[in-house]
Amino acid sequence: MLNISNFSRQHDEIYKSIYDIEALIKNNTIEKDAMTLGKLISLLSGKLKVHLQSEDNFLYPNLLNSGDSKLKTITQSYIDEMGNLKSVFEDYKNNFNTKNKICADINAFKIETSKILNALKNRLNKEDNNLYTLLK
Repeated sequence: MLNISNFSRQHDEIYKSIYDIEALIKNNTIEKDAMTLGKLISLLSGKLKVHLQSEDNFLYPNLLNSGDSKLKTITQSYIDEMGNLKSVFEDYKNNFNTKNKICADINAFKIETSKILNALKNRLNKEDNNLYTLLK
């Protein structure tokens, strides 16, 4: 089987970035912390890009070439699902990666951040609990 320790480590780093953003929002000092939030969003974006590129270039092609039909089906569904999440996150990042963009509409920032971070956590959780457990 594939060694997924690097993918698991990347998940841990992505979760940490998500929790850092959520903690600042929970403080209810978004305007004061907007510059830091913009940086954290950009940092999360970079981590996601590296992770998704690793999945797209190494993990998923290997899984699609496996002899396990269940694994192939799960992998293909994750590939299909992630394409949309990737573009949605990119739009989110472009809308809220600076202090000015965040402060322009704090309420929209809070709503959109909650949606995208929950979608990311759900996706990571699915991979951790469904896909990665099959690979261990």
